[in-house]
Amino acid sequence: MTTQPFQKKVETAKTSQAPTLIGEGSIFYGDIKYTQAIRIEGTLVGNVTQADSVVVGITGSVKGTVNTSTLVVFGYIDGDVSASESIVIKESGKVAGKLSTRSLAVERGALYEGKIEMVDAE
Repeated sequence: MTTQPFQKKVETAKTSQAPTLIGEGSIFYGDIKYTQAIRIEGTLVGNVTQADSVVVGITGSVKGTVNTSTLVVFGYIDGDVSASESIVIKESGKVAGKLSTRSLAVERGALYEGKIEMVDAE
């Protein structure tokens, strides 16, 4: 009779990236790249590139470009935005810059100044 050596079964935890948060009252200088999700409640002076989801909270502001799949703005963005899926500017939101997206929603009371480029689904 042959016996097999004991083999320990190893389970790996699913890796999920916690959302990046820039908290209220914080100021971050620099670029943020390759993030799954980011919520900005403070101030970002720099660019966001290749993010899946960006939320700029009511106390949040961005001075720089944003490149994401989806964007929701309750606060303020001063810079160009490219969102492959959608951009939503909420009633309290303010955006100044060029917007490029497939779907755009601007709530009554929101402020926008700039150029809008609507792109086809690819």
